[in-house]
Amino acid sequence: MRRGFTLIELLVVMIIMVLVVGIVAPQGAKMFSSLGHSVDHMKSLHELSQKKGLAFIELKEKQISFLDKNYTVSIKGILTTHEK
Repeated sequence: MRRGFTLIELLVVMIIMVLVVGIVAPQGAKMFSSLGHSVDHMKSLHELSQKKGLAFIELKEKQISFLDKNYTVSIKGILTTHEK
């Protein structure tokens, strides 16, 4: 009975592993990039919501810049858009 693996068997396994990693790695990178954009967008929406609430509590109109647009939050919490 033999013990261990031959060099050919080890090379075949290594080639299969390299191919699998070569296919999976780009998809994983794309997924993490997409996740990062989603998190940034959610943070921005949360910030906008906080500013709207603060304007409502303080009973003051507030000017907000969000996603390259200018907004005015009225005393009643109504959001209106202004072009730059």
